[in-house]
Amino acid sequence: MSKTSMMMICAIFFATSCGEVRPADKAPRFEDVQREPPKLQHEETVDYLIRHERPLAEWIAETAIACDEYGCRI
Repeated sequence: MSKTSMMMICAIFFATSCGEVRPADKAPRFEDVQREPPKLQHEETVDYLIRHERPLAEWIAETAIACDEYGCRI
């Protein structure tokens, strides 16, 4: 088999085995990278986070809103 034939086979193999290839200039969608935040079931937990872990509480709230709007992985 010639060197050119081997290169063509390798090129075809690598081009078809990767699945969908996202263009470099297209960023991943929000739902591709963000998981749904935890559901806080107890009011005491929410109160504790707001008082002692405010950045985490804000992240959970903001992410939950964004997940409702854009979708998230579960």
